[in-house]
Amino acid sequence: MRLTTTTFCALALATFASVNAGGWHKDDQKESSYNNNDHGGSNHNSHGDDDGSSDYDHNGGGELSGGGVVYNLGGTASLPFTQVNGVKYYTMVLTLGNVSADGFVFNQGILINGVFPGPALVATEGDTVSINVVNQLSEPTSMHWHGLFQSVTPYADGATYVTQCPIPVGDSFTYTFQIKQHGTYWYHSHYDAQYEHGSRGPIILMSAHDKTIAAGASDRVITLGDWYHLNGSTLLQQFFDPINNPTGAEPVPESGLINGKGQYNCSGLLAAGLIPNTSVCTHDQYAEVKVAADGRYRVRVINHSAFTSWILKIDGIKFVIVELDGTDVHPTPVDTLLVDIAQRVTFYLAPSDQGVEEGRYVINATMQSQFYPYVNPNLNPTVIGYLIVGEDVPVTQIAAQNATILDSQGFVSLADATNVTTFTWPKPLGHIPALQITPTTPAQRYMFEFRFDNDVATGSNYAFVWLYHYVNGQWVKRFGASSWHPDNNTALQLSIDGAKSGNLVTDTSSGNFARQWNAVPLTLGDVVEITFVNHETVPHPFHFHGHNAQILGRGAMQQVNGTDILPIISDIDAAIQATTGLNYPPIRDVAAAPPVGWMTMRFEANNPGTWTFHCHVDWHLAAGLLMTMVEGQEALAKTQLPSDWNRLCADSKAKGLLPPPAGSNNRVSLNFPV
Repeated sequence: MRLTTTTFCALALATFASVNAGGWHKDDQKESSYNNNDHGGSNHNSHGDDDGSSDYDHNGGGELSGGGVVYNLGGTASLPFTQVNGVKYYTMVLTLGNVSADGFVFNQGILINGVFPGPALVATEGDTVSINVVNQLSEPTSMHWHGLFQSVTPYADGATYVTQCPIPVGDSFTYTFQIKQHGTYWYHSHYDAQYEHGSRGPIILMSAHDKTIAAGASDRVITLGDWYHLNGSTLLQQFFDPINNPTGAEPVPESGLINGKGQYNCSGLLAAGLIPNTSVCTHDQYAEVKVAADGRYRVRVINHSAFTSWILKIDGIKFVIVELDGTDVHPTPVDTLLVDIAQRVTFYLAPSDQGVEEGRYVINATMQSQFYPYVNPNLNPTVIGYLIVGEDVPVTQIAAQNATILDSQGFVSLADATNVTTFTWPKPLGHIPALQITPTTPAQRYMFEFRFDNDVATGSNYAFVWLYHYVNGQWVKRFGASSWHPDNNTALQLSIDGAKSGNLVTDTSSGNFARQWNAVPLTLGDVVEITFVNHETVPHPFHFHGHNAQILGRGAMQQVNGTDILPIISDIDAAIQATTGLNYPPIRDVAAAPPVGWMTMRFEANNPGTWTFHCHVDWHLAAGLLMTMVEGQEALAKTQLPSDWNRLCADSKAKGLLPPPAGSNNRVSLNFPV
């Protein structure tokens, strides 16, 4: 049975728990010091020491400073911690302040411990961490630890309304969990459109037993971010304005940033009379990443944008990829990186060993502005920074011939190729075969699609989703035209209550979840396969909380009389065999379906909890492009929520921070039937 559809867009990601990426070796820590005053700058920009010298004394441990133990990441500040009885204690104080990230002074930037960009959270595999997040902003907040599975601690995931209540203004919440992974991750606010203004930063998790080629290497960080000059609340109001923005055109950034620094055309604003005087503009900012010529480095690239995927290249430098989204991979050289929203790519750099001469190299990061809904005349989509290898002298950079590119799904092909039929990919270390569907390992096969449409009641543009389940040889619609939005409880609490009462989410019942939660049940031990179909001419990146996933197959959309035809099971199976077969497919926790195409991913349901998967375009998340996965619900009956978690929800309810009860604000698609 084939399904036809004229849907606007569908895509996403799933997840699979497996080997995680090579992080810092325990003995690769360097003594250094950190003080907020040393990194604040006049506009709170962090400028740390980045002299290219060796970062590690190989004696283990960071240096004890006034704020606690810290690590030197070569220009990227790290969160200080204290350690008591085997637990590492961190504090994040969120405040508002002036930030001149791109030369334009934005007075509502979010500072973490007085610093912008956000400092790195550094820990070691096996650690127990306790992170106190203090909200001194003007609105509620939360903090999500992107890519961390939170096994047995689903209440620490940080997704507002899903796994916790928001942190009220003037309040705090402590996240306590064990580090069971290693590699490159990031943290960010998971409340409204907030993280794009500074509530974000790297997470570096050291490996307890690093066996990769980068073992013993120092670390450098390259963050790629988009930047806005209006606060998130204002941008959301404009986005959902049914009169002035009925089509739901997403806000376009004003600039792009490398390590929190970028370039903005302030003079253009003055000429147009859009700002009153030069007091709001300073000067362009250029990031510098310094390495020693004879050093060895893990360079951790993180895209923490709200709306932008990036193309990154450094002519004259070959990226030897050693990690994708927290999974170690066999070293794979490429010339160009396509890094989608929320993805991480780590490459190994040893200049002397790799024949890289000393000098100043231009880091060229290009925003994929062709996917924006309109042109911002003040935006320069190409952002530059500098990689300084050894002595800071001019160097001739030569672009690679027959350049290769790593795409956002984890495959490598020629950068300028069209209709690519042959490609490779960085294979995960550990020889992880594709998850197979066998009689003893049942699979749940789903088809996910969505449309953007106007809500009948408000006229605002929201996301509406349809989910199909493959049963007895045909696709069965589980629900349709449903836009995710929470009610006056958290999804985790609803799951626990349902588990205790026996009111479970099943294929035919949503349990005690209202329809608006888009709840789907996952049985522990099942292999879950999701095919995401993208009818649009732009990609959409999806992130699964609590998992990562194998990317198995992809294909182009077929059409009949102008109508898109969703793939049938034989199409999916054939694409899997043609793409990766049962070899060692890419593993990621964020991936994007190709434009006018589809992508299939698999993961094992092995992490009891209530998790969301959602589009990581922040505007689409706010528009309701989410699903709620209720995984191993029966096991949640024994979950004991921390007292601080219960207190936080009580405070949030008392202050009226939770949404209205279920059914009071249902969204109804204007043009598409249920």
